[in-house]
Amino acid sequence: KALALGMVDEMVATAEELIPAAKAWIEAVTELHKPDDQSFEEWLRSGVVLCTLLNALKPGSVKKISTSSMPFKQMESISLFLRGVRALGVQEFEVFDTNDLYRGNDMRKVVQCIYSLGTAVKKSGWTGPQLGVKIASPNKRDFSEQQLQEARSATT
Repeated sequence: KALALGMVDEMVATAEELIPAAKAWIEAVTELHKPDDQSFEEWLRSGVVLCTLLNALKPGSVKKISTSSMPFKQMESISLFLRGVRALGVQEFEVFDTNDLYRGNDMRKVVQCIYSLGTAVKKSGWTGPQLGVKIASPNKRDFSEQQLQEARSATT
């Protein structure tokens, strides 16, 4: 099942509008479920869910996922996730800063990075649950020499 929004919709949507699809995708890929008493931000803040997501998309991306409640360990886990998304092809301008999530500075950037990750893994052949923009497919056309000649001689 695709959880994709059109490119224009993603550009104008708020984080609150994008969160339900991102949450559903993470839950589908990781089989982890967000507790009802936690916000999306709180669920992701420790980095455990993000590292689990990364390992589900590309096994072995994070060797050991820390479950420590120490702030520096949680920020380290977020950093490991960010390193992993870059390795999977998410562009630098689409990657959030650790403090965007840990301190709650910019959840829109965090959610957009998750969408970009969904798109990046599609490009690499991921066939599991889908999130992000639809990847364009090639539409190669072969014209005969006669068709090409007619096009060249046509008046514009």
